[in-house]
Amino acid sequence: MKKFYKIFMTAVVFLFITSTIFISCSKEVEIKEPTKEEKEAGWRYFKAIGFKLHRPAFFDTYGDNVNADSSVGEEDKKTDEVIYKVYLYEFASDELNEKYDAIVSDKELNRGQKIEKIQKEVDPYLKPIYKLVVLRTPLIGTKTLAELTGLPNNEVIRKTKEFTQVLAIADFNAEDLSEEAAEIYKDMISQVKPIIPTIQCTDPISAEAAMMKNVKGLTFETIDLEGNKITSDILAKYDVTMINIWATWCPPCRAELPEIGKLYEAFKDKGCNIIGITGDVSPDAQDALPTAKELISKADCNYTVVQYNDTLKPILDNLSAWPTTIFVDKKGNIIASSVNDIIIGSRDLAEFTEAMEKALKAVGK
Repeated sequence: MKKFYKIFMTAVVFLFITSTIFISCSKEVEIKEPTKEEKEAGWRYFKAIGFKLHRPAFFDTYGDNVNADSSVGEEDKKTDEVIYKVYLYEFASDELNEKYDAIVSDKELNRGQKIEKIQKEVDPYLKPIYKLVVLRTPLIGTKTLAELTGLPNNEVIRKTKEFTQVLAIADFNAEDLSEEAAEIYKDMISQVKPIIPTIQCTDPISAEAAMMKNVKGLTFETIDLEGNKITSDILAKYDVTMINIWATWCPPCRAELPEIGKLYEAFKDKGCNIIGITGDVSPDAQDALPTAKELISKADCNYTVVQYNDTLKPILDNLSAWPTTIFVDKKGNIIASSVNDIIIGSRDLAEFTEAMEKALKAVGK
């Protein structure tokens, strides 16, 4: 399923004062990871905000028109504590998708120019559908929910002394939309409120913190894009292995592939390797395999690129955004002294080079 992603990270600022204004909400429940059957039925668990829910059906009906942005928010990078975090879902019309893709694929524009063009020609026309919001309860202050979330219809799902979790829903607004696009957008908004009874909440943990906790002694057995068997034994051959998690439908993922290809050539004789995990290609899901092969070939990526399967769950289950890049040592332990060592979003060659050299230094090389 294609998703509409921005090429850059977005930020919002919530104004905090001192007192609290929220009502008490549901009890905390023990939340378990969705099973394969639950995921196929539309259940999702977002650890970074502590939400588990059955997502609206429009994800399956109008998946190409959903911009899912999990990068909105702020965390204390020293303590890895959530200050506030927002998962924002927006409507992108077919016309806007086409404009975005044209900008991203324009080889005459550099990254900065693409960002500027997207900010002017795409972002203002994205329509909010809903937000999943987690706030620090002591920092909320006297602001109303509408002021804090930026959307008019707000349901507090859970409140504790530490966290307040809210579902915020947009009002329908057909401005700048064609008649057909307006009907789709209206249908999307109508499907949000019915998911409220399905929502469960618990304390959030950032994806980066979960990744640091769970990627230890990584073992896996899968196949590459050509069907050749690849196991975690490959890790022992290198001092550092960079693992890049990407998907064929993700524009930022595709944009950084040539940079990663160049990185591999620069470090392949220095005790380093790169493995790409193609999140939308697995032994059970082959539709995107031809596209993946084509993208890898065109980007001159000569490193190992594998298909996703359940043995890679410790990585994929803790993913907050596409692409994500981590570094592991010979034993499959993540090389990260803090959450800042996990790369969320696309990077260029210089940034990847700096990260690879830092990982080498961390293992004493």
